[in-house]
Amino acid sequence: MNMSEAKTDSRWQQRSQSPVNFYNLSVPISSRFPSPAMHGPIVQYQWFDHKQGQRVLEKIYGTSNGLGLGTERIEMPVHVGTHMDAACHYSANGRLGDGSTVDETERRYGSSRLSIEKANPLVGPGVLLDVAAYLGRSYLDAGEPIDAQLVEQAATSQGVIDALAGAVVLIRTGWLEARALGGPDLGYLDGEPGISSNGCEWLIDRGVVALGSDNHALEVLATDAGEIYPVHVQCLLAEQYTPILENVNLTELSRDAVYQFYLVAAPVPLVGASGAPIVPIAFPRNHGPLVSDGGEPEWTS
Repeated sequence: MNMSEAKTDSRWQQRSQSPVNFYNLSVPISSRFPSPAMHGPIVQYQWFDHKQGQRVLEKIYGTSNGLGLGTERIEMPVHVGTHMDAACHYSANGRLGDGSTVDETERRYGSSRLSIEKANPLVGPGVLLDVAAYLGRSYLDAGEPIDAQLVEQAATSQGVIDALAGAVVLIRTGWLEARALGGPDLGYLDGEPGISSNGCEWLIDRGVVALGSDNHALEVLATDAGEIYPVHVQCLLAEQYTPILENVNLTELSRDAVYQFYLVAAPVPLVGASGAPIVPIAFPRNHGPLVSDGGEPEWTS
């Protein structure tokens, strides 16, 4: 990097700094990030560079001041990077969670019901269940389940057992750090550790409003799995929709042992889509962005 580039980067960082302490829980989206084959690849390229942009501006607007611009195009699955699953992502026997049939709801652009633009943003308390740290390990192994007993033990040890009701619960396995952030070919998609069906049930019974994890499918996946995606069924096809957040970067929360926080996360409102990218932002409990006159946080959902 030359000095002019360094100066520009420094200026950008200064202008974009926030006086509030926060954690960005998203991962950068690029073609290097692993994407399941059934969803397709990420394709990104420059549509035109600044010199081409200058010619476009001159032709369309008659500019003569040397102003240029660059722009890019990207084609990507909606279930890649840090994202939220919509309630229309899965069906059972041709029916969505509200009982409507896929024959009734599917369109060329996606679904006319329960799609991601209809999902509410997540604004409220968040809880980190750092299972990897509780077990004293860097990461859990592929196919290793996080069952109800382990969830309860970790929640008790980390002091969040009474903070689960009404919270977005994010489960750290260490899988994202170990198998994805270092490059595209580290086996991130070759099975994964994650929440089990009874672990999910235990959390939902305690009133959590959403579940997320630092893996690509939230739940435990083994190469010899029998029943496929039972946790997705529990969350997306139940009468009460429980949003699922995947590929959530929990590295810094774990590093700083931040187990309770305020979370703001909204999906990109892609009409008809079964999911969409999100940028979850976690605020430590002493920096809540919404505070009532009594000093207690107020949240919307």
